[in-house]
Amino acid sequence: MSPKSQHIGLIAPYIALLLFALLFHEKVQSYISLPESTIFRILNSPQTFFLIFSLILIWIKKISPSAFGLGKVQARIFLPPLWIGLLPILLVIGFTYICEGFTFTWLPKTLRESLRMIQNLPISELCLLLLLAPIAEEFFFRGVLLRAFAEKKSWRWASLISSIVFALTHSDLWMGPFALGMVNAYLLQRTQSLYPLMLLHFLVNCWGILAMNLPNKSLHWIEMLFR
Repeated sequence: MSPKSQHIGLIAPYIALLLFALLFHEKVQSYISLPESTIFRILNSPQTFFLIFSLILIWIKKISPSAFGLGKVQARIFLPPLWIGLLPILLVIGFTYICEGFTFTWLPKTLRESLRMIQNLPISELCLLLLLAPIAEEFFFRGVLLRAFAEKKSWRWASLISSIVFALTHSDLWMGPFALGMVNAYLLQRTQSLYPLMLLHFLVNCWGILAMNLPNKSLHWIEMLFR
């Protein structure tokens, strides 16, 4: 059975996706001139758009926090996303140890270089990927879109369709977002809470940042797993 929630309908999610496609099209964005500061880059982001739209929809539809998946939870529901999210990171650490010939340091040299590269990333990018994206994208794609499809289709079909849409909004990334969408749809069905989904999303983005900043070219196949 799908999580219990108040009626959402498909019109609002369709409007949101249409606005997203228009507002964040390359030609439209080229006409938007904003100061190159952290706060403006965050405000002019798809994540902020999806978060604001979801909050407005919750307010208009008068959806209670518990019905939306933001009610009280038990700590044990965080264990599955914690293990799922940490496993790829542990695999990356393990593979880099193997590639470097088991040099037993607190962290492989390749990953230390990767962390130094990550430190040079813009603050706005880190905030979007690690803070805003797990919240905003789970609010919209699982809290709104998935539930809206589930009102018309079975939970499996709703999971598949919403995951495809989620992957399409990530341009050159598709395999990672699609897999995340399917796993989080399953977690939502089992836990009826968005909190474990946000945790897994955060860990997956941590893994993505790490994989995409590996300096060792022989390990770039790890990045392909995320894509």
